[in-house]
Amino acid sequence: MAPWRKLSVKTWFEWTVAHDRERNAVEVRRCLQQGFVRNLEIDYMGREGGLFRLKSRDGGQKQPGRSILALCRDITERKMAEEAVRESEGSSGAFLRMHPLAYSNPPSRAGF
Repeated sequence: MAPWRKLSVKTWFEWTVAHDRERNAVEVRRCLQQGFVRNLEIDYMGREGGLFRLKSRDGGQKQPGRSILALCRDITERKMAEEAVRESEGSSGAFLRMHPLAYSNPPSRAGF
């Protein structure tokens, strides 16, 4: 299903996930004042209750009146993959820190 189909008819504030509401409100005000925002990533709640993250491509642009037009893409899967890599790196890093030989260097030999 296309990300925009996950949204029900609500205001931007209603479908913004609670932890991103204040930041989204700041960005909406900024867009209305300066006419645009760029590279905004916000978490939204879909109709079925699932979380998804959108990133504005060219940023929101102010339209006549108090409307904002934003072209967005769903980056949920990419963000999940990035988190999995971070967790994996964290696990391997913890293992290496615990291993007694992880940071030892062999003695250097003259002439080599």
